[in-house]
Amino acid sequence: MVNVIPLVRVVMVIIKCGARIIDVTWISDFQFNITVGTPDSGYAPQGLGHFTFGTPNSDVEERIRFLKDPEFFNNQQCDRPGPGQVTPFTSTWIYDPTKAPPKGSDARFWISVYWKCEFYRSSSDAVECNSEDISGTF
Repeated sequence: MVNVIPLVRVVMVIIKCGARIIDVTWISDFQFNITVGTPDSGYAPQGLGHFTFGTPNSDVEERIRFLKDPEFFNNQQCDRPGPGQVTPFTSTWIYDPTKAPPKGSDARFWISVYWKCEFYRSSSDAVECNSEDISGTF
């Protein structure tokens, strides 16, 4: 399981520059790994948010939501990168198999990836991160 640290308050800088879902690997009927990468910026993925999956045509109510708000991952501590941050970054997730897409069907993943997290210039209690909303079908 992934060690999760909720973000204090995030000021997002939305950028379309190449964050991506690299792979999704099904481990069992109730677990999967998702691997995400950031653009070639020198920064590893430091936070994830707005993470959902379902069938490609599912309504929002039918999807499984893992994260609503952003949270730090990959050894990120507020504005400080921890030791051993990796890119790409893989995390393991457990879900309720009764809410999963039918076996043999595609699953669509929606996730926000955050990187280059720093204290916001005009506030001491907010962290500013570059961010991109991405999705993929696996």
